[in-house]
Amino acid sequence: MMEDMGLSKSTQGLLVALGYVGIIVGSVFSGVLLEMFSAKRLLQASLVIVAVGVAGFAAAPIVLVMYITRPIIGFGQALITVLYPCWVDEFAPSGSASAYMAALQAGGPLGTVVGYLTSGFLMANTDLSWRWCFIIQGIFLGPFVLLYFLIPTRYIEIRNGDGSRPSANQLKRGLFHVASEGLVWFAALTLSSLYFVVNGIQTWITDYITSPDGPIGANQNTAVAAFGATAATAPVAGIILGGIILVKVGGYKGHLDRVSQTGLALGFMATAFSFASMFVDVFTAFIACVWLLLFFGGAMVPGLMGTIVAAVPKEHRGICSAFASVIYNTFGYALGPLVGGIIADEAGLIWGFRVILGCSGAALLLQCAVVYFAVKKVDRVAEQFREEERLEATLKLGNGGDAEDGENPNPLPRRHTYGTAGDSCAQLKELHVSMQLSTDPQELDVLSRNSMLHFSPATYAELSTARKKRYTMI
Repeated sequence: MMEDMGLSKSTQGLLVALGYVGIIVGSVFSGVLLEMFSAKRLLQASLVIVAVGVAGFAAAPIVLVMYITRPIIGFGQALITVLYPCWVDEFAPSGSASAYMAALQAGGPLGTVVGYLTSGFLMANTDLSWRWCFIIQGIFLGPFVLLYFLIPTRYIEIRNGDGSRPSANQLKRGLFHVASEGLVWFAALTLSSLYFVVNGIQTWITDYITSPDGPIGANQNTAVAAFGATAATAPVAGIILGGIILVKVGGYKGHLDRVSQTGLALGFMATAFSFASMFVDVFTAFIACVWLLLFFGGAMVPGLMGTIVAAVPKEHRGICSAFASVIYNTFGYALGPLVGGIIADEAGLIWGFRVILGCSGAALLLQCAVVYFAVKKVDRVAEQFREEERLEATLKLGNGGDAEDGENPNPLPRRHTYGTAGDSCAQLKELHVSMQLSTDPQELDVLSRNSMLHFSPATYAELSTARKKRYTMI
């Protein structure tokens, strides 16, 4: 393609980056679109847009057409990128969300590897044009477009707890909530650093390995086969390990501190092998270092994606996923190939590739910030839980559960009693959870009136205050 279209390394990097620019633009709108329209219809439209963009890129007569169609492809991919983590969080079987999140993340590397191996084989062993790589991709998209028309809507749609669509004010409040959450920012920036390194490696490693002026100097077929095997096994094995770790520490729901601390250990290993690969000039040792880099980096991804999803209330997760997608596609996927190509043109390919590898250190530093915010968030939730336990004890006394001298200082009719010692604590906690999770004014009003039936004015006021504090902090 570079010879046919007369592309320089920086222009090639720009073409790769433009695809992610399309994803960024699409992600900006995806969060709101998912809240306002049918997810099924949006997915169908997205796949059609991707198919049209791929066809246009394959038939491009000049570079300008390629510049136009690459962002179109990315725009169509954006909604899929944003929706899938939220879909897994919503529909995964109870107790298996972490494993499903890991399986979802494994799909990306597998697709990349299949495309890399297919393109490398066609270019090295046939006389077919580079355009056939995109034609084949378009052919395989067809069945998936049809599949999304056949899947029942109930298996795709994600709604608020009451099945409604959010109002404009709720969307604004959700965006503000997400943008003010430090844990989301740093988890997304850590993913950005990982994707910067991974996408930069994928774009430039073949040229780096085969360059006569480089430290290795392997032939084309050996380079494609070696990195193809590495890319096919290392990230997927790492993601599987990351999923197993998530399950072992209790899942990303409620255990963000453990998940982030484990991610820090994995990040240290990934950074160590990334720096080692910068100075290795033996082919097998270099491939081994890259394999371990991709393995440990891949193991960080499920925990980080789970952290992003779990960092905000359920009703804001579509917006949160879109917000994070903008960040890691901007600073990760798009910049990796572009920065590598610019440095390669100015200072040589070796330095361009080493800068990409060196940026793994940024992921380690950012993961330290993720640990800080995750531990802080877990501590806040724990304190709120203790506050609610104290409130439960107060309500027990108020309803005659453990009052001194057998007196009931705040008697209520038996049919309205939640606080008697024994089985009523579970009912109280269920009401707590309902009031905490709800952000719909009408639903809160119903819950509030319901709670007044069971508690005295004093205890109700205390419950209401605790609920408001909990929603503000979580």
